[in-house]
Amino acid sequence: MVFCICNLKKLLLTDKSKNLSKVQKPKKIILYQLIIIYGLLMMACGNEGPITYFDYPNNIDDNIDTIEVEYISWACACANWVDYSYLISNSYISEDKLAENCFFIEAEKDSIRIPDSYFADTNNYRIQLIGSYYKDKGISRDYIKPTSEKPEHARVFRYSQFKIIKPEVIQNNFIGAWRSVDRATPYRSYLIIEKDSSFHFNYGVCMNYGFSNGKWIMSDTSVMLSSIDIDSCLYINHFGETGIIIVLETDSNSIKEGDSNYIKETTIPDCKPITIVDFVVFSNEEFYIDSDTLKHVIKEKNIYFKTRNKFIRIEKEKTDKLKITP
Repeated sequence: MVFCICNLKKLLLTDKSKNLSKVQKPKKIILYQLIIIYGLLMMACGNEGPITYFDYPNNIDDNIDTIEVEYISWACACANWVDYSYLISNSYISEDKLAENCFFIEAEKDSIRIPDSYFADTNNYRIQLIGSYYKDKGISRDYIKPTSEKPEHARVFRYSQFKIIKPEVIQNNFIGAWRSVDRATPYRSYLIIEKDSSFHFNYGVCMNYGFSNGKWIMSDTSVMLSSIDIDSCLYINHFGETGIIIVLETDSNSIKEGDSNYIKETTIPDCKPITIVDFVVFSNEEFYIDSDTLKHVIKEKNIYFKTRNKFIRIEKEKTDKLKITP
C-alpha cells in the first residue's frame, strides 16, 4: 500500500514553479482526473481495497441462457456460484478446478435480486436463472466483500428471472449418518450425508485410518458421491477397491503390499506421507437404499477383489468423535 500512496503523490504533486505559471484548471476537469487516477491506483494495488467502477463488466452478450446454479461457500473473497451441469458431468473435482469454474451472478434490477436466505448452505437449493453472461470478466455489482480482500475478476451472469428449485423429497432418505455392516468390530466405516450437499467418510481398524470429504448429487433414486481434492500428502485408497475399507473375498494370487508391482498412489505425485491416515477417493460412487440399508453400486469387478459395501442408519451424534481430518 505504501508503494501505491507514493505513486499517488507523484501523480498529484508537480513542480511549484510550473504551477505558478499555469492558469488553474476548471474544478470539474480536475475532479475527473482524480477519479481516473484513483481507479488506476486501485488496479495497481492488487487485491486489496474497495470494488470500483473499473471492476464491473459492461459488455453483455446478446445470447439468452437458462442455467441452474448452486452456491459455493468459499472461505475467501471470490466468485461463489457454479453451473449445476458442471457438477454432475465431472465425477472428481478438485478445489482448484471448482474455483476456476465459479462465477458471479448479478440481478438485472434490484427488484428481482435473490434474497440471501435463498442460497444459504443449509437450504441446499438450486436456482434456475434466465439471462446472459457478460463478454468481459469482472465483479458483480451485487457482490458484497466478506473481507478487505478484493476478489479476482471472473465471469458474471446477469439474470432477469430466477426460480428456486427445492430439494426433492427423496433426498431426505439419504441424509443422515450411516455405519457399515457385515464386518467384524472394529473393522467399520462411517458415512455422513449432510443436507448441504456435502458428505464425510471415515474408517478405522488397528493402525489404519482413512477419511474423505466431498459433494453429493441426486440421480433418479440414488445418490452419487464424489470427493473434493486435498493439498495434504497422504496415501490414496479408492472406495470399493481396497482391502482396508471393504469386505473382501480374495483370491490366493491377490497382490499384496511389499510385492514388486505394488505401488501405492498418493494425493500429491511423488510425495512421502508421514501419517497413517489415508485419503479415500470417491469417484462418482453410486448408492441406493434397499430395505433401510444403504448399498454401494459396484461399477466393475476389481481385478484383485470382489467387494461389497453396505451401511445402516445410526444416530449422527455417535459419529462426531470419529471424524478424521489430515
